[in-house]
Amino acid sequence: MDFLQMSGSLLLLLSGVALGCSLNRGAGAVLTQIDAYVRLLRTVKREISCFALPIEEILLRTDPSILTGCGWIGEPPRSFSELLSRTPPKDSEGKRLLLAFSSEFGRGYREEQEALLDYYLSFLEAREDELRERVAGKKRVNLTLCSAGAAALVILFL
Repeated sequence: MDFLQMSGSLLLLLSGVALGCSLNRGAGAVLTQIDAYVRLLRTVKREISCFALPIEEILLRTDPSILTGCGWIGEPPRSFSELLSRTPPKDSEGKRLLLAFSSEFGRGYREEQEALLDYYLSFLEAREDELRERVAGKKRVNLTLCSAGAAALVILFL
């Protein structure tokens, strides 16, 4: 094999690996966003339990990295429904759970809010665990198929 064939083969293999890595980044974005929403709900629960603050104040005090993980850019949102409308979750089940939570949140006493947060956190954490397992498998498949496809192309062209 001459130099051009070797370098072309190497480029094909590297492009297959790069494609797999790119697909993995997209697969992990769904999990990252749901994880950020779970962290946000935990923060809201902590703030309500300790300080009994309104949601507007809680969102202003929330760590900006959590809001960025949800997809929010700029000044903190004024309500949870505003956050969901401008940064809808990429996972359909997570979106359904968060919209249901948003419609019920803020309508009761502190104990009712804490119970509501516990209820939805349990479902979102279960969904997060399910997505974590699914994404891990999907990442392995993406990398394997892209690398194998690139190797098959190298063999075909040689």
